[in-house]
Order: sequence, then C-alpha cells, then structure tokens
Amino acid sequence: MTVTLHREWTAGMIARAVGGTLYGAESETVHTLTTDSREVTNGALFVAIRGETADGHAYIHKAAEKGATCILCDRLPESLPACPLICAKDSIKALGDFAA
Repeated sequence: MTVTLHREWTAGMIARAVGGTLYGAESETVHTLTTDSREVTNGALFVAIRGETADGHAYIHKAAEKGATCILCDRLPESLPACPLICAKDSIKALGDFAA
C-alpha cells in the first residue's frame, strides 16, 4: 500500500503525531507513505508492520537503501539505518494515529 500525502510532513512532526522516539534528523520531509518495502521511492515514509507472512522490520535497511526518507517501526533494528527512524510502541497503532 502506497499513499501520497496531502502535505509535506517532517520526521519530527510524524514522531510527535504518533508519540514515538525519533532517531536522526527531525527536518527530513516525506511525501508518500508505504507499508511495502518494494514500493519505497525517494521521499517515502516506510512503516514496518508485522503481517501474516512477513515482518516489515526485516526490510528496514532495504527501504532506506531504496530512498525512504524516514522509517516508522515498533522495535529498533540492530543498527540504525541511514535515514531517520521513529520507534513507537505499536507501528500499526502509530499508523492509525498518523492517519488521524
């Protein structure tokens, strides 16, 4: 799922909206949101969620390599990606909070 955002959001704004902890630059901006690492483009917020067959957390670094501007997850990877990362208690709930 990829969604184009109606306005630009910064990593700091997203972190505050979802009540998450930001690791990295607050000023990075995102234009789209996706939960599928294969659909990541430059300027995307990649939301790592656990699905029935795959766990998006396994694709955090791949999403960053493909140009994600920011990552939203609910557990920290062993090493931080090259882009800002927001860690929330529950990435699915955080996605809902962001949408609201």
